[in-house]
Amino acid sequence: NRGKRLSNLELLKNRLIYLSTLIKDSDDLRKGINDVWATIYKEFGDEKLKKVDEDNFLKEHWIMYFEYDRSISDPAKVFLLNKKFTAKNINSNELKKEDIFTYILSLQKSIIQWAKIIKADHEDADVKLWLDKLNRLHWRSFRPLAMAVLLKEEDSNNIVEFLKACERFNFLII
Repeated sequence: NRGKRLSNLELLKNRLIYLSTLIKDSDDLRKGINDVWATIYKEFGDEKLKKVDEDNFLKEHWIMYFEYDRSISDPAKVFLLNKKFTAKNINSNELKKEDIFTYILSLQKSIIQWAKIIKADHEDADVKLWLDKLNRLHWRSFRPLAMAVLLKEEDSNNIVEFLKACERFNFLII
């Protein structure tokens, strides 16, 4: 108890741990959840990310991983906690241990890329430059897409071309 509301990210962790208690032989899942959140908390412990709202990461990962829904308030929280990761879905076999593992591993890989985007930190100097430019333009809605690109694309030239297109679009709509 830190004297403040739990973030949606913390609520999700608690929910996933609870769901793991409903699954037989799920000690490895609980360990996996704790390992993933250790990675997440390590990234948020970085000085450059201390002032960033961790729920932004969860929302942007949700957009990248699932779907975007503008019709309700706080759609990521509603979807993750009320529709996807529920005891009902575990009991009806709509949600399996493997599904949770796949999701948490995606969270773990994504937080690393998301942190690189926020910190404009990349091995390639050109990618780093363009990440910095986009951070100054506030990304608009491109950050989930950029996270997906950084997860999948290994060619720095392709990443730079993508980031240039994002910057060009952002500049034109400002």
